[in-house]
Amino acid sequence: MDEPAQFKQAGNVCLTVPLAQGFHRILFDFIRLTASKSGFDRQDSERIAERISAKVFGKVPTAAGPGNGQLAEVSVVHRPGQIIIKTEILALSFSEEEAFKSA
Repeated sequence: MDEPAQFKQAGNVCLTVPLAQGFHRILFDFIRLTASKSGFDRQDSERIAERISAKVFGKVPTAAGPGNGQLAEVSVVHRPGQIIIKTEILALSFSEEEAFKSA
């Protein structure tokens, strides 16, 4: 499979997901793809995605059905070789920001 083209300009992308079963993978893929398109290699993109998605879904037990009404908002500021990920879970008053740079 071909590598995805990289972002040509700095920018940001956002995603809001319910903290419910099945949405872990959507968040993981969103972060992995954004990191990859920002110039991170596959291994680093997957490591970043796993770290953030595990942190988000580790904060509360996930609901088996449509959800527990809690949402996670993730925004990623990207530029070549760097991403800043801000994660918020408003119902828990949780907010965290992490920066990553490619090697």
